[in-house]
Amino acid sequence: MAPRRFPLETEGEWLAIGQKGWAVWHHPDSSSVAFIRFESFGPVWMIGEVRFVRLDISYRLQANDLRLLALGRVQSMASDPDIKALLDAGRSSEALPVLDPSQGSVRSIVDACERLPERPRASSLAISVPPKGQRDMYFYDILETVYRRAASQSSHPAKDIAEANGVPVTTVHSWLKAMRKVRAEQAQQAATVAVGLAAINQLVKQLPDEPIGSLTFVEETLDDGSIQLSVQTEPPKES
Repeated sequence: MAPRRFPLETEGEWLAIGQKGWAVWHHPDSSSVAFIRFESFGPVWMIGEVRFVRLDISYRLQANDLRLLALGRVQSMASDPDIKALLDAGRSSEALPVLDPSQGSVRSIVDACERLPERPRASSLAISVPPKGQRDMYFYDILETVYRRAASQSSHPAKDIAEANGVPVTTVHSWLKAMRKVRAEQAQQAATVAVGLAAINQLVKQLPDEPIGSLTFVEETLDDGSIQLSVQTEPPKES
């Protein structure tokens, strides 16, 4: 993915991603810029360091700068698929800018960031919506990605998605409700499978240390509605 700036909620506010986990945050109402270093923990990127640097030496760091940055929101930006892709690429790619504040002047780094192309807001939130009844897991995967992207740059993601796709915000809410229902069903299915596998593994450990020809797992519903799993074995058939 090519280097770019990511517009955030306020006009003129943006985040740029560079090499080795470094990012720059700029807000038009802040007297400083923030140099943010993300660290990777497996597939997840987490904030490891934040440095505020004054653009004008006559200003000093103010509490308002911290409020404008909102660390929780910055952390959520790392889950934006486009931003995460750049963070991943920045481990080794030299195509991304060097944003480490120890490697250049603050003004030159900010100027370089401002020359980067900006990701369009609306186009990044537009999705192809199948007719009702034909919305499969692929659609909900895309919707989840788009929602994360919108949430990383705005406090009203559903409204932004609605505007980008020319639909009422209530329609987007219905998509999100259906997506969450599907995700809950997936989680329940995964939990059921995990419990079943754990029960099977436990039963297998309890099998006698003797030859087994075949085994059958028997599922029984008890009076309290719970399910009990047992195993029946048969000795090997004589040849």
